[in-house]
Amino acid sequence: MLAPLYEFGNLSETGMIIVALMVGFIFGYIVENVGFANAKNFTATFYGNDWRVHKVIFSTVITAMILLYFSFYLGFLDISMIYVPQLKLKPIIIGGAVLGAGLVIGGYCPGTSVVASMTRKMDAWVYILGYFIGVWIYAEFYSSFSFLIISKNLGKITFSELLDLPYGYLAFIVIIFAIITFYFLSKVEGKIYKTKLP
Repeated sequence: MLAPLYEFGNLSETGMIIVALMVGFIFGYIVENVGFANAKNFTATFYGNDWRVHKVIFSTVITAMILLYFSFYLGFLDISMIYVPQLKLKPIIIGGAVLGAGLVIGGYCPGTSVVASMTRKMDAWVYILGYFIGVWIYAEFYSSFSFLIISKNLGKITFSELLDLPYGYLAFIVIIFAIITFYFLSKVEGKIYKTKLP
């Protein structure tokens, strides 16, 4: 996300580091304050007991979409400079399944575990140790796992291109969908909380 600022010469390498540190600090602060640094809140999502994770992540997505659209529309940002990874289905599906399993078992993703570790949560440190061990195992036995990442390269595909919709229209549809989702989730949460009352 910071690459366009650097490519256009608006931000030096030192400036990039400072901005990255600021973004990291803000991210950690928000993660801690919304309760993502607590493994119980993450796992509660998968049991349908707490929907805050869905709400925060969905809110983040639509906020980023709105800011990107208006930054492009007002000429502050060249969207073509934003990195879009190549689409390879097999590693995405397998990687998503492994990450999802880790979320259910450990209650953290890599980012939230680092934030939680700064608040002296020992389970977060165990989680961090686990993914370092996992990375080492993958690197050490890469030849045995390489078939998992060998997949047909489908190129750089975005939802806007896939649905043949202008970015603004797609953003509007996602925002409306998010509002409807938030409404129904609030209704579900209301029923869950009522059943928990004595």
